[in-house]
Amino acid sequence: MAAGFHLLLTVKLAAAAAGLNAAIFWFGAASALTVRLAGGRPPPGSAFLFGLGFAELIVGSWICFHLDIGLRTGFALMCGASLVLPASAAALAGRRVASWQTLAPALPSRFTVVAFLVCALAFSGFITAALTPGDLAMVLRGNNDIHMYAKVADVLLNYAGGPGNIVGIDLRPPVQSDVFGAYVYLALAAFLTQQPTVSITLMPLIGAAALIGASIAWIAARIIRLPAPAAIVLALCVLFTGLFAEISFNYFLSQLISRALMLTMLIALLQAHQRRCLSLPISFTIGLAILIGIQTSYPALFLSDLTMFAGIYAGLQCIDALSRRRSAVVWTLFVAALKSVGVTAAIFATVALLFPDRVSHALQLIRSFSEVDVGGWPMDLVSPLMLSGLGVGWTFPSLAGWPAVQFAVLAAMVLAATVLVARKRDAPQDPLLLLGPMALGALLLALYAVAWLRFGQSYRQWKFAASYSLLLGFAVPGTALALLCAPLLARWRRTTTAAMTLGLAAILAANWHFSRHWHDNEGHFPLDYLTIAKIDSMPDLRDVVIDLPEFGMRMMAASLIRHKRVGLTGLTYYGAGAPPPSPIPDGMRVLRLKSAARPGDEPLGELFVLSRQ
Repeated sequence: MAAGFHLLLTVKLAAAAAGLNAAIFWFGAASALTVRLAGGRPPPGSAFLFGLGFAELIVGSWICFHLDIGLRTGFALMCGASLVLPASAAALAGRRVASWQTLAPALPSRFTVVAFLVCALAFSGFITAALTPGDLAMVLRGNNDIHMYAKVADVLLNYAGGPGNIVGIDLRPPVQSDVFGAYVYLALAAFLTQQPTVSITLMPLIGAAALIGASIAWIAARIIRLPAPAAIVLALCVLFTGLFAEISFNYFLSQLISRALMLTMLIALLQAHQRRCLSLPISFTIGLAILIGIQTSYPALFLSDLTMFAGIYAGLQCIDALSRRRSAVVWTLFVAALKSVGVTAAIFATVALLFPDRVSHALQLIRSFSEVDVGGWPMDLVSPLMLSGLGVGWTFPSLAGWPAVQFAVLAAMVLAATVLVARKRDAPQDPLLLLGPMALGALLLALYAVAWLRFGQSYRQWKFAASYSLLLGFAVPGTALALLCAPLLARWRRTTTAAMTLGLAAILAANWHFSRHWHDNEGHFPLDYLTIAKIDSMPDLRDVVIDLPEFGMRMMAASLIRHKRVGLTGLTYYGAGAPPPSPIPDGMRVLRLKSAARPGDEPLGELFVLSRQ
């Protein structure tokens, strides 16, 4: 029975995550279709459409928030507009069927869809492995951010103006300056499933993780030229590393969303380059749309991602010019740099104009990173091989010099791949483009080494590794593997593909063996916690004081009570709390555990009581 429950939950969450991202993709596709039917240009690729849809979701939600419109109404309006606008444009365009057909190349390929679904199913099965039929579909490991996400997302979904329902706390500042995009992503999941936010927290987590996995698989298959099965397994190797487990089990949803968007930005630029349409207007549109999502989801990485956009765009411009041998190398580099600086400056100015307070807050966050006592918890050096998706543990502190050996192994892979490309005369694509992901991955691994030397055992160094090095480090061994096996693939494709896939599957198994230990200290909440929501339907109550012994219990209860005024007796993210008044006035009750019940208490489910004392 437990196996059946777990299988059903895995499939259910993976399908829900796919539906969530499909809805966002449709928002972008509907706008592109409307523009195309009106005579505009076709979109540059599927990654751009997802980024555009996410930007539209953010901007629409931002407008709703400032107009005191709940996102339940706002999402309904957005969905309606995404249906009405293309239909109206089609009606006005008459029989211009070709305009509809031009969107077909911009739709996700079958490989991309399969990669996303495989990653969603695998990650869903992994993250829910320790849940039982009596648990809420919620996972946490020592970090209570998940409760803040659930509460603020629910406030946005049912927002009607004002500070929220927690006594003495105004929830509007976190919406304004914090991870707005992540709150909206979770709120959209609740809207689509018609479930409370606390019941579907895993849905957006799986959606973001699967998008990261599908992006890695796309780069590995389309740019590095690994066989499709091997590319998907390589993506799973990254998702099952210990560092990715650390991010996921601590519910760093905003970081995962922003990293998925960063990879989406990279793919959107690559797709536009492949279609030879990476003009200044297209590059500006790609950068603006996706960087709006990144800025509102994880503002601390906005400037570094903007810098990455500038570098990737300049690099693709150089590759294009050098492959056509239009001009001298020095002049090519100068023109590419000039274009990149201009587009990047225009994107920054536009985002700063749209979200001035948020950009100012992002700059303050970046300045705070230079402080010694930056927030978060320190951890040891992350294994360089693990950052490349290979099957090793976090680090081996007992072996002196082991990290240096790992960096040397990766450097040897880079050297071997470069030599193989230089000697290859019949490369299927431009050698500079083939080596591009590997060069970027090697650069990010090298920058992580610099971060470790600068900050040592700290929070900043492993957050940098999780945000950049982990997500592109796979390109180093992936490119070396693809080039080394290219002659074998040419002669015995099926056999070589099977051998490569099985070899990577062994690495995946090693990653799973290490990462499964993240379940050891995993926290769950019984389904009985949902009975707290009954308080909202009690007409004789006006105020509730939450007097529960644990931090997570108090945060969870505050998320489940959505309409009554809530007071807190203990420490939470919302403040230190205060004891309940004595005597308890009419219209107020104190929420306590049933084990602490007193005579006259009112039962509330199996675990809780409402006390008058």
